[in-house]
Amino acid sequence: MIELSQIGMIQEENSTQTGFQDLENKEYTSIKTIFQELEDIKQFQLNNNQEFQNIMDQCLFYFNFTNDKFFYHQSQQAINPNIIKSWNDGFLKKDNDQQIIAYFQNIIKVDDQLEVINYGQLSKIKLFVKWFLEKNKFKRLTFVVQFNKEQNVDELEKKMKHRIYQLFEGFFEEANEDIMIFCVQSNKENTNGDLEIIQYEKFGQIYILNQQEFQNELIQMDVSEITVNYFNQISTNRITVMQKDIYFKSIGYSCNQYIQNKILIVFYELNKIISLLKFQLKSLLELPTNLNKEQNNDPNIKKYQNDLKQLIYIIMEKISHEIEKSQLYILICNILNIVRESSQCIKEDLQNMQDIPNISWKIKKYLSEQQNNILNFQFDFQSEYNNILEYFKEYQISDYVKQTIQQFQIQLKFWFDHYESYIPQRLFFFSNLFHNSSNFQSTDNSQYVVLLGLTKVGKSTLMNIISNPDNMKLVKTSSESQSFDVIDVDKSILISHTNNSQTCQTIDLGIRINDSDWIFIDTPGLGDTCEERRLINQINIFLRLKKSKQFVILFLIDGEQLNKSKKDLLELIELTNNFFNQQISTQNLEQILIPVFTKVSQGMMTDIKKRWETETMNNCNNIKEKEFLRILKNKIDSNQYILTLKAESYFTSNLIQLQETKAKLFNEIQQLKQSAEQDEILINDKRNQKEKIEEQIQDLENNNSEIEFKIRSSSIYDLREQILSQCQLLIYQQKEQHEQLNLQLSLTPSMKESFEIVLKQLNNLNIIIDELISDAIVYNILYKSRSLDEIEKLLQYIQGSLQMFHKQQINCEQFFLDICEKLDMAKNIQYLDKELSQIFKFHYLCSICIPGQIEIQQYFQQLKSNICKLKTNCTKVKDTITTQILECQIIRIFTKIKTLINPNMIRMAFPFYFIYDLYYQIKQLKLEQDIKQYNEAVLQLIRIGYYDNI
Repeated sequence: MIELSQIGMIQEENSTQTGFQDLENKEYTSIKTIFQELEDIKQFQLNNNQEFQNIMDQCLFYFNFTNDKFFYHQSQQAINPNIIKSWNDGFLKKDNDQQIIAYFQNIIKVDDQLEVINYGQLSKIKLFVKWFLEKNKFKRLTFVVQFNKEQNVDELEKKMKHRIYQLFEGFFEEANEDIMIFCVQSNKENTNGDLEIIQYEKFGQIYILNQQEFQNELIQMDVSEITVNYFNQISTNRITVMQKDIYFKSIGYSCNQYIQNKILIVFYELNKIISLLKFQLKSLLELPTNLNKEQNNDPNIKKYQNDLKQLIYIIMEKISHEIEKSQLYILICNILNIVRESSQCIKEDLQNMQDIPNISWKIKKYLSEQQNNILNFQFDFQSEYNNILEYFKEYQISDYVKQTIQQFQIQLKFWFDHYESYIPQRLFFFSNLFHNSSNFQSTDNSQYVVLLGLTKVGKSTLMNIISNPDNMKLVKTSSESQSFDVIDVDKSILISHTNNSQTCQTIDLGIRINDSDWIFIDTPGLGDTCEERRLINQINIFLRLKKSKQFVILFLIDGEQLNKSKKDLLELIELTNNFFNQQISTQNLEQILIPVFTKVSQGMMTDIKKRWETETMNNCNNIKEKEFLRILKNKIDSNQYILTLKAESYFTSNLIQLQETKAKLFNEIQQLKQSAEQDEILINDKRNQKEKIEEQIQDLENNNSEIEFKIRSSSIYDLREQILSQCQLLIYQQKEQHEQLNLQLSLTPSMKESFEIVLKQLNNLNIIIDELISDAIVYNILYKSRSLDEIEKLLQYIQGSLQMFHKQQINCEQFFLDICEKLDMAKNIQYLDKELSQIFKFHYLCSICIPGQIEIQQYFQQLKSNICKLKTNCTKVKDTITTQILECQIIRIFTKIKTLINPNMIRMAFPFYFIYDLYYQIKQLKLEQDIKQYNEAVLQLIRIGYYDNI
């Protein structure tokens, strides 16, 4: 056997070789470019499909590893009548009736001013040679390789050996006779400085492939035309080899890997499309459009649900019928065609649901986020691509794509079988209960202040004042009213100027007061315009208060509205009692409540106090209501309340300042007129000042945009300090009296019903997530270039993390994110992270809502099984090859492993096929390219063994 790895390889001048980039960089290569490259290789074979009827005597293969085009043109002109085929990179000609010459060039390309191998061209050539010698039998073969001559002889020979290895690797197996190659060194010289007059010097040198050495003497050559006889005559050694059936069975590992990587990128893109399609379908299923059976009352919702279910069914059936008999890329194209046909209908359904009460905000939000991306796939997989992939089918590794499709099929079946339960909707709904928008990290000693009130009462305004009074400004919301707003929106909590709630979710504001952590919670109104959103946020508030030892409620009452009617106040009291499920006693309420009257004008609070006993508490038959009102009255009487005036009370403007100055001047003028000694000059001066100010006032009144508002002295700061001091006082009293509420969350009947539906399917969801995570991790291990030692370390690490998870030392999210970081796979698992997060949050909610009533199946049983299979297979590979490999100083095993490209051969041969010839020691350099090829070959062994096991 000829061990080509014994030749020794120099490191490629440019380590980033075309076609050997890591797969994680594949997004930089377009699918269209890849197919163009594969099409060029394919068409070259088809266009030069030359087959001779009889066995020919000899064939000479001439490989030009220089950029010397002169020799190509000169030779073509001299032998043009005998050319059989000609192309840009070479030609095929008859030397005589029994001798053939095949010439190839452009194998080298320049990258960053360095010469590197063009693996696309080399793959094209080696495929042609392999096919050409399979179709046509020759008694003898001659090989000539041309190089540029260099001054450093040792470096030149090292480079020549490297190029010969790249060219002939894979061609010979079990060759007992000497394989000799005639190497031509060309050196062009300009004899007289005229660029048009060039003289070429050429020297020949024999290279013996078996012995990795060159013939010492150089042979002077004058090659004006290529002939078989010429090279036979000038050589003192036999440089031809007999053609045998065991030769030219492979194009070698490097070229094989080049083509395989191109196709792997295509399948990777197909894999991404399936993952994206699954993500988009899940997003559509998650839209909470029918949690309360809204489709019974609205035909648009019913149509949307039916259309989406039909789409899932059609995709599921297509996969079921075609996954075994159809090519995977054709199946994926068929799936995308189905999706495209249904996409417009789904989009129209969404558009038709935009005006449905309670769910319109969800639909609009989804449409605004997705824009034109709803079931919209731009993957342009043309029909001719099928033929190209079919032509290169022996180089395809599509097992992981098939697994992705099969997992997708399982997910589709789950969605379809449980469609009427709306599991994705409910799971998404529950997971959102734990959305945390806090900008402050809470601690065990954090004090909570919750702002409760109806919509538009001013909770967000109060939060902004507490956060940063300097960020407040005054704006006109109508011709007669003014309102608070913020200067820097990026640093604010949104303030609504409409009749709808602006706060869609709980927002936490963290501040420090006297070395204590305080968290103020701005909430959607208890009477929120969206009932479902209100329920989500109420549970969020409850979960915060449940873990707090002491907390305060700022109970916001619209003073302006209360001055007209007590209806809103009574509604707020009822909603608050329902929210706490009647768990707060009168005594508790006194210890946690601070009334905040908002939008109060001067004198309004006096009227509110006067009418409290006679009107506000009058005709109140509900005992809880009456007690609540009495506590509020006590707080008012003891001055334990906060008063926020209308917005304009906290601001002054340049217009107001001018008006005040005008009034002051008017008084001064009047006083001067009434004085005993009238000073006409001073009076006239005052009148002139007054007239100028009147002009300025007139200009501002005519152009309101120039009116500037500024905070009036420290009024807003005083309000902020009053709020903070009241909260501190109440917390202090709670601690002194050891008041601590033990609140329990009590679910509504609809919430309980939804919980039970999801709980019934929770184990199935766990299994699906486990399989998806397992596939993602195993694929990452199998399809990235890693050494056997690295793979073993990763598998050991994952097993250790699994043990920590089963011992409950880490939770499932921590485990998954840790593994993703370890494997550097975060870019491709966002959808897994999202699904895992949803189920984990649901588990946590279950432990809070119904502790001890559910048993949750452990995660990652499938992953544990697959990791064990991988580890077992790694052990088999290591037992087979490691003992011998570790005794060698460089990698030589891949010359045998290159046969693994044919899976059928491996299944017959693995693991004993190549043991007998692995003991031979090599002492040349262990180079990066050798190691990489060896690692890929070992990985291929592990990959095939793993897929055979499953």
